[in-house]
Amino acid sequence: MKAKHICNILIINIYCLISPTVVAQEHVAFNHTLLKGTLVDFCQELQQQGFQYAETRYPEKSDPKTMAFMNGYFNEEPCYLMIFATKQTFTVWKVYAVLPKINGSQRDLEREYQHLKAMFSQLYGCGYACEDSSNCMTYWRFLKGSVLLEINREGRIAISFEDGLNTVLKRQEMN
Repeated sequence: MKAKHICNILIINIYCLISPTVVAQEHVAFNHTLLKGTLVDFCQELQQQGFQYAETRYPEKSDPKTMAFMNGYFNEEPCYLMIFATKQTFTVWKVYAVLPKINGSQRDLEREYQHLKAMFSQLYGCGYACEDSSNCMTYWRFLKGSVLLEINREGRIAISFEDGLNTVLKRQEMN
C-alpha cells in the first residue's frame, strides 16, 4: 500500500516537472499554420494555402530578412498579412492580418468585429475587451502567446497573432 502511494506521488511530481516543458513547446497558429521556423519556411507553408507575396505598403520600414507581406484568405475573407521575424535567426514571432475595408456603416464594421470576437472567444476563452465610441479591441493571452483583435486607425479589422516562445527569442536577440 505504501509503495503504491509513493509511486503515485512520484508520477505526479514527474508530471508536474514535465508538463510545463510540453506546454511551452507549443506555438500559436495562424490559419492552421504554427508560428515557428524561419520566415522563409513559414511563408512557404502559407503559399501552400494559396497566399501570395505582396508589395509592401511600408517600404521605408520594411526589411526583407525580417518582414514579409502576403495576400490571401483568412476566415474566408481576403486579407493582407505582415509577417515579422527575429533579427538574428529570422524566426517568425508575429503575424498581423488586416481585413478589407467594410463598405457600409460603422455599425456593419462593429458587427463584423463582434462576429470575429465571438469566434476567437470560442477558441481562446474570455478576452480582455476595451470597447467604447473610439476604440474596439479585445486581447487574449494564453500559454502559447496572444491574439489581439481590433478596429485599426484605418477603420479596418486587424488581428495580431504573437507566439509566446518566439517573442521571448525576439527580445533575447535584441540584446
